[in-house]
Amino acid sequence: SVDEFNTSISELSVYPNPNNGSFNVKLNSVSNEDVSIVVFDIRGRRVYNKRFKSSPTFNETINLNSVQSGMYMLQVSDGVNTQTKKMIVK
Repeated sequence: SVDEFNTSISELSVYPNPNNGSFNVKLNSVSNEDVSIVVFDIRGRRVYNKRFKSSPTFNETINLNSVQSGMYMLQVSDGVNTQTKKMIVK
């Protein structure tokens, strides 16, 4: 299992959770590095991986097309810090 942890990504929020495969990721980043978002299924397989341009107020909508219902791990990195959150797709 992977516990949620916080290493200085300010105000990371993932909503709605649970969701239908479409959700928002919002964070305040102090880094000038690109933001990386990776989603893993419960077996550890990567189902989504994308980099976004750096922004002090990052807010993106992520669409996981054709994923099955279940629990996923969302890993967000701003180039300096990384945070992992559990997410439910129904």
